[in-house]
Parts: sequence; structure tokens; C-alpha cells
Amino acid sequence: MSIVFKKLSIVALSLALLAGVVSTPVANGATNEELQAQISAMTAQINALLAQLAGTPATVATTPAMSSYTFTRNLTVGSTGADVMELQKFLVSSGHLVLANPTNYFGNMTKAALAKFQAANGISPAVGYFGPLTRTSVNGMMTPVTPVTPVTPVTPVTPVTPVVTSGAVSLASTNPAAGYIVAGQAGARLAAIQFSGAGSVTSLVLKRTGLSTNDVLTNVYLYDGNTRITDAASINAEGVITFNNPSGLFTAPKTVEVRADVTSTATGQTTVAIEVSSYTMSGGTATAVTGIVGNTMQMSTAALATVTMQTNNQNPNNTTSLSVNAGTVNQNVWDVTLNVGTRAVSLKGLTFKYVGSASSDAVGNLGVYVDGVKVGSTATVNAMGLVAFDFTAAPVTLTTGARTIQLRGDFVKGSNRSAQFYVQNLADYMIEDTQVMGAFISPTSGANVYGYNFNIQSGSIVVNQDQTYSATQVVGGSSNVNLGKFTFKAYGEDVKIETLVLTPSGTFTGWTSGANIQNVTLYVNGAAVGSSQNWSPTTSATLTFNPGANMIIPAAGVSTLEVRGDLRDGAGVNYTGGTVQVDVTSFVGRGQQSQATVTSASATGRNLTIGSATVSFSKTGGFLGSTVTPNANAKIGSFTLSNSNYEDVRVTNLSVGLLFGAGMTITNVSNLRVSDSATIVAQPTADSNFSMDVVVPMNSTKVFEITADLGSTASTTATVTANATSSYRGVSSGVSTTAGAAGVAMTANTATLVAADVTKLSSSAPSQLVVGGTVMPTVIYNVKSSTAPVTITELTFDAATSTDAITAIKVGGVTKTITALTGNVVTGLNIAVPAGASGLNIPVDVTFGTVNTNGGIASQPTAVDTITLTAVKYTSGNTTDTVTTASTTLVSNAMQLVASKPSLTVNGTQQGGLLLGSENKIGEVTVIADAKGDIKLNLLTFNIGYSGFSTGPALSGVRIADGSTTISGTTATTTTSTTSPVITVDFGDAATSSDGYSIPAGTSKTFSLFATNTGGVVSSGATAAVSAQVQGAALFKWDDVNGGGLGLTAANIYNFPTQSYSVRQ
Repeated sequence: MSIVFKKLSIVALSLALLAGVVSTPVANGATNEELQAQISAMTAQINALLAQLAGTPATVATTPAMSSYTFTRNLTVGSTGADVMELQKFLVSSGHLVLANPTNYFGNMTKAALAKFQAANGISPAVGYFGPLTRTSVNGMMTPVTPVTPVTPVTPVTPVTPVVTSGAVSLASTNPAAGYIVAGQAGARLAAIQFSGAGSVTSLVLKRTGLSTNDVLTNVYLYDGNTRITDAASINAEGVITFNNPSGLFTAPKTVEVRADVTSTATGQTTVAIEVSSYTMSGGTATAVTGIVGNTMQMSTAALATVTMQTNNQNPNNTTSLSVNAGTVNQNVWDVTLNVGTRAVSLKGLTFKYVGSASSDAVGNLGVYVDGVKVGSTATVNAMGLVAFDFTAAPVTLTTGARTIQLRGDFVKGSNRSAQFYVQNLADYMIEDTQVMGAFISPTSGANVYGYNFNIQSGSIVVNQDQTYSATQVVGGSSNVNLGKFTFKAYGEDVKIETLVLTPSGTFTGWTSGANIQNVTLYVNGAAVGSSQNWSPTTSATLTFNPGANMIIPAAGVSTLEVRGDLRDGAGVNYTGGTVQVDVTSFVGRGQQSQATVTSASATGRNLTIGSATVSFSKTGGFLGSTVTPNANAKIGSFTLSNSNYEDVRVTNLSVGLLFGAGMTITNVSNLRVSDSATIVAQPTADSNFSMDVVVPMNSTKVFEITADLGSTASTTATVTANATSSYRGVSSGVSTTAGAAGVAMTANTATLVAADVTKLSSSAPSQLVVGGTVMPTVIYNVKSSTAPVTITELTFDAATSTDAITAIKVGGVTKTITALTGNVVTGLNIAVPAGASGLNIPVDVTFGTVNTNGGIASQPTAVDTITLTAVKYTSGNTTDTVTTASTTLVSNAMQLVASKPSLTVNGTQQGGLLLGSENKIGEVTVIADAKGDIKLNLLTFNIGYSGFSTGPALSGVRIADGSTTISGTTATTTTSTTSPVITVDFGDAATSSDGYSIPAGTSKTFSLFATNTGGVVSSGATAAVSAQVQGAALFKWDDVNGGGLGLTAANIYNFPTQSYSVRQ
């Protein structure tokens, strides 16, 4: 054979091999795992062929030889292990399976090959299930065959080094500390490894170290958190543990944990640790790792609690199949009984393996139940076919005795396919001993525990009233109104609704002839489907629709059906009342995969009340007959339209009629307008009809105001009354209606103010100390207009003392800078004063000037600063006038301007602890300095009072203190009275020459008065008490430091305290 022909043959054979692998999954539904195994095998063969092309003889693979292996268990799709590999070798040798390198996974190709073997050997049923009959037959055929001696290979061609994608590897912060692990435990945590690079890790090689043999760990796993991400690996003769997955073990960055099942024969002298040898990133070569070793664990032989799997679990031999209807919910899919001995244990996690021909999302809402009670949250099948439950946040306590563990789920997809769950490894039970923390127990007979193999039947549908549709009423006359809403949920497979039968019913007030509901139409997921029909009970009690391809309900999905129609009869008459209801009576569906017929129970719709919009139109409440000034934009009417809860209404026209009193005619009215608050919504047409388009929603109101410009006529008989008629129609029903309402008479008149109409209120601010730079509400004036409203446009003020003391006035939102002591006019005002005896209160804010000894004015020793309202300019109708006020009565209360000021507080709650003959605190006062500046306290005076004494005591040892420490430089003088003595405290070097006690700006100081009471006689049965009251006026003296004010008194301190501090026995 020529070299060219050989090369072409090899290339063709390579392509054929790859084509076979690619096409197989389509035809046979091969799983990802089996496909990967095939690809690996084909790749090896192609590499060998390519080596031949390079001129290097390749090693010829030996034909898998049968052995004397004895099969002991049943095998099916999803099974793994050495016995699966032996079965594949047998099927290859018997000619029923083409597979270059057998794997340990039972997939769809193995199932198909086994079915061929069964058919060829008369084993029924020939369905590819490796059960007792097939096992007996195969065991009888297992005879050793001498393998073909391979061709001795020559030195291969050096392969091209692949690109290396590296990532840093280290021990994670969660790496377990050195400690003990228990012989016989499952899932012992040995190491946590941090991969900080980026990319897919396809291989990880570990090594066992420590004083132990390779059989100390029976199964080794990788975990992501508490989720197992690999099948079990074993330790080879060199102590090496290898994890491989060409599709990727995990994606970095990631922290993975190494856990292992520990042999029960390990002794207390045994130690073990895990070392990282190498890892491989996708598309790269192995990267060696050194120095990454987990902490050493020492074996312990502690007696753990026992957990034994009862033999009566759901499917002990994996031989039982059950049929389940698609749509079955909360189905028990895995069920065992655990016998817990010695003591209680904690269930911290549970992992299941999913196998079957149905897709991994065929069973949803998976949850674990312990003794019938759900624990933890629901889970789904992940990409590895695992369902992992993590209970570490809230472990489940399993007390001693028999405990039932179940896995339940909802069958939502997978018609005519199978689904099965099983626990694959002992480490999948995270059952911790409650007294040996960290020790997970290996349940006896706990591995490969299968649930039923469920065969999912053809699809089903559940139809219900849509709970989001909460309507209770509909509008008569409405078109395309929603009369019923339903949900259709399919299970197992997509289902096409071929026939749908509806049953309408109801009473229809106003019906005259023809069909009762017009244009009944189906809407599926919001889109109209098919043709509409009219319904009349005299013709047929039901309506039948054939939506077909327009209504296919997806498996595990929900479609919404709305039934809409027109609520009027065949003559076009709108209904004004009654009821209507539409029920789903029956339907016929067709499973799109099984082609089986699907039916369901009926669904009852909502009973809806038919009604129409009820609208009230009336004069606005609170709009009363009153006097308006004859000027522009006078409000002469106000009407409110209130809508009910049936439908929105659209106001299309408002007709206004005017009635006049003896003193007014139509010639006095112009520019009639209709406004919604401040917005003009319509202009007049002939006969004062206002065309508009205003929608009033359900359960809401709209106010329409009638305004006009009134001419100069003004008198008590110049009246105008605005009546109105509204025209509106229902937005849904289209029903048109009119409603009228009478207005009230409005009098057009003007007013003239006099001096007595302007007064100062007693609630104006009293005389007090005012800190410079303050803006303060100083005075409130009241203006009354008895006959008609007026609008104030200007106010004139005078100011006392100087323009430096009072710098600005603010009134009606307008600020005026004071430039002179008289004639300060605030212009630009628009203060509306209504007609009536109450008038309008007008507050005035005053800005006071800056007080200091460096560029400002000096502190004032008395209250001298005032403002006075001297004139009011106003308009009434088209008239403008000014009234000169009685200014002597409109002077504000005088203010005393300072740079800072004190304020005082006294604790008025009586204290206990008075001891006669001993020193007692008999008085207390707190003095606060304003934040604008420091003050100095010069003089405090206390009036002392007694109660409960028949003879008052004498005071001695009087002192003033900060806390309990006497304030130096103070002098306390006491009068000799035994009934009401007075204590004077001078804060200075002598009683007549004080330099004061400084209190910084924004701070406070509490002064305590101490004295000894001697010689007093307490009345029989009485409780003695002593009180001290701070005195004001000239008996309290202070200095305004920044303003230069010396010897100021308490005369104008606002809210000077009047309560007393007292102490009793």
C-alpha cells in the first residue's frame, strides 16, 4: 500500500471516528459524561493514527478481554463503578458495543448495546436494564481470553507543548486546623485549597502524606462549600489521588475542600495530610506545585453515634419502577429510614444524584422531609446531576430511634421518560455526631441507596381561576370587557388546546332582544385568538372554541386565558345592571410529544356585578354666598363632580347659566371661564357652553370653578348666581349623561378701611433681650374688612432708635431694608384680606443690627427698639385707597439689643435629704450663655422659704459652689430673718466691686447654694423643707462682654424662672 494511500486512509478513518462521536448523541441521547468518554477514546486513536502519519509506529490497542469478573448488583443508566467498566468490556468483546476505551459510566450507548445483547440471547424484556436475569446470563459467559500482544512502540514524536494558563495555589483561610479525625467517619475535612487564577481547572493531583497507609482513606472528594463537585477518587499505590474532568472540575478563582471517608480500621497512631502535587488549567499542561500541604490530622478511635440504614428503604435493589403522572406534586422520590443509636446526631447536609432520560429540570421544587416535616429550602439539579442540600445554618437534630428521611418533588416535565434519585457516596450524608464535633458518621449500608425509577406519563394540564384577577364588577355597555381570567399550567410536555368549551351565565338588566353577550373573544397571553362569537342562552348554554396552535401550553409553564365580550344586547342596548359569569366547562388538549389526549376538570369564573357609572354633580361644599370685589378673575361659582367605582368618566361639556340681582346685568360680566384649580380647561361657546375633555377616574372627584371679570357696579344688590349643567360619558361603556346643579348668589361690592380696622394682637412678642443679627417675629397685626375683600399692596413702618439697631422688615414674603426712622414703605405686596369679622393676621419679622464693641452698636441698657405700622395701602375692586392707622396703638413691644444674653433654668422637683444642723444644698440655678457671645455673672439673689417649721432655723456657713466646690472670690450675705431670709451672692473681690464670673458663649454653669440650718423647730407631724428662689430685676446682674454692657439686669430676660429649688427631710 502506498504511503499516500495510507495517509489518506488514516485521515478518512479519523474523520469517520469523530463523525460517529458527534452523531451518536443525536441518535441515542448520550449523556455529557459518556460523550466525553467517547471523545477521549477517539482522541487517543486519532493521535495514534497521526503518529503513523509522522512515520512513527503506534502502539496497537488490545481488544478488551473478558475476565472472570462476577457481577453482583443491578446496573442502569447513571450507574458508575468498576462493574460498569467490566460490563462494557464484555459488550465490546461480544460485538454489541463499539468503544475504544471502556469507562466506569453506564450511559445510553451502554444501555442500547445491552438491549442488543439481551435480544440476541432471548432475554426479555430487552430494554437495556442489567437485572438478575441478564446478570446470571453474563456471569455464565465470563471466561478469560488471552489478550493480543501489543506491537512494541518506538520512540514517539515529541508533541507540541500546549499553552499554559497558570493560577496561584495556596491554602485557604478556611483550611482546617491540625486536629483529630475519627476512624470510620465520612467526609472528614482534610484541606481547603485556594485557586486564585482565572480559568477552568481540568485536573488536580494530590498526594497522601503522614504516618498511614494508602487504604486509610477509602474515598476522596472535592467540595465547593458543602456541595460535592466530584465523584469519589481513590489513592493509588504511590499515594496519589487524581481528579480529572476535561470539561472542567471547577472554575478559578475558587476555594475547594478535600474531604474523605476514613477507614474504620485506622488506629490512634495514624496520621494523614493532603499535599497538592499539580494542577492543569484548560488548554494547558500540568503545573507542578510544591509546599502546599494541609495540616496533619491524627486518627481517633472515639465511639461515634451509630446510624444504620434499614433494609426496607424505597428501592433496595434498584429493581422497582413506578409510573407517575406528569403534574404530580410533592411526590416522594427517595425514602429511607435511619436508625440512630447511642445519642442524637445532626443532619447538616444531604446530596442526591439524579439519573434518567428526562431532563434535569423535569422534577422541580425538590425538598427534604424529616419525619414528614420539610427542612431547609428547595433545591434543583446542578450541572453535575447533583441535588445538594446544606443545613449547616440550621442543622436538623435526629434523635435516637427510627427517623424517616424523604426527598420530594414536583414532576413538571419529561413525559415518556424516566427520572431517579439516589445517594451515591457515604460522604453525601453530612450527619455529625453531636458530641464529637466535626466527625461525620458513615451510615451503615448507606452508599448507592436508590429511590424509585419513575416513568413519567403523558402530559397533563391544570386550569384555575387567575388569582390576580380580582374584579367584582363590570360596566354595562362596555366593549371588549374582561369577563373571566384563567391560568393553564402544563406538566410533562407541551400541550395544545384543540377544543375549549365555555359556559356563560348571568342576568342582564335592560336586555331587549338578540344575544345577551356580543363578540365573545379569547385572549391567550394578551393576544386575541380566533374568531369572536355571540352568546344567547336560548341558542346554546355553551360556547365552543378551537384555538389549536394558537394555544400551546409549554411544559412547566403557565398561559393566561382571558374571555372578553361586549355587555349590550343584539339591539345595541347597554345593560344597566345584573350579573355575568363565564366558566371553563371542559377542554381537549393534545400532548405534543406523546400525542395523548389531555383533559382537565372545569374551572369556575368570577361572578361579576353589572353596573354603570354613578356620578354626582353639585355645588362644591364650603363654597358659600359671599361678597367679591368687582374686578378681574372673580370666582362666582364652584362645582364638584364625584365619580363612583364602576368606570372612569369623560366630561365633555359644561353649560353655565347666570342669574343677576337688581344691581347687576350681563353687561357687567365678561371673560367667563371654567377652571380646574388654576388651569383653564374650557373657553365659552354660544350660550356659555364650555366644550372640554376632562377624565375623572373612578372613586375620585373633580372641582370646576367658574370665574369672570366683573364690571364697576358695586352695591349690596349687585349679585350674580352661576348655575351649571355637566355632560359626561363612561369611558368603558360610552353611556352619556347630563346633570345640573344650582350655584349661590355672589355679591359684587367694594370696601373702605378705617383706622380701627387695623390692630395689634396681644400675641405679639413681649419685650425681651434680643441678640444682634437675629431675625425675629416681632409683632402681629390684624386687618379687618367688613363689607368686601381687599388686597393690601403696601405697608408703611416707622422704626425707633436707629437704622443700625433695626436693619430690615419682612412682611407678606417681601423684605424691606430700613433706610430711615420714618416712612419705610414695603411695596409689591399681594395680601388678600377676606370680607368678615375675623380679618387676616399679618406677622412682621424684624432683622436687628450687629452688637459689638468693634464696629457694631453697643449693648442697650434698656428696651428701646420698636417698629410702628403707620399706613396701609389697599385695593377693593377697581378702587385703590390708603388708610392712616392709629399709630400709637400699633407700636411693637420694645426690644433690648445685646451681643449675648443669659437664660436660666431651675430644677423645680423637690429633693430629699434635708438634715437639720448639717450643711445641705438648699438652692440651685443653671445659667446658659447665648451662642453669640460670652457673659459675666455679677449678682445672684435667693429668697429662702421654710415650710413645716414652728420656729424657723438660722442660716450659717452660706456658700456658692460649682458642684460641691466653693467658687473662690464670691461673697454670700444673709439677712437675719428666720422666716424669709435673703441670700445675696456677689461674684467679685468685694461686695461692692465685682469683676464677675465668666460663662463662655454657648456653655452653661450650674451654681449650687449650700448652708447649715440650725435652731429650727419642726412642727409636730410635719415634714420640714427649705426652698430657694432666684430673684429677678435688679437683684440679678450680669455683663454683656462683647457688647460692652455692664451691670445689666434681669428686667428683659425672657422666661425668667419663677419656680423654686427645694429640699425636704
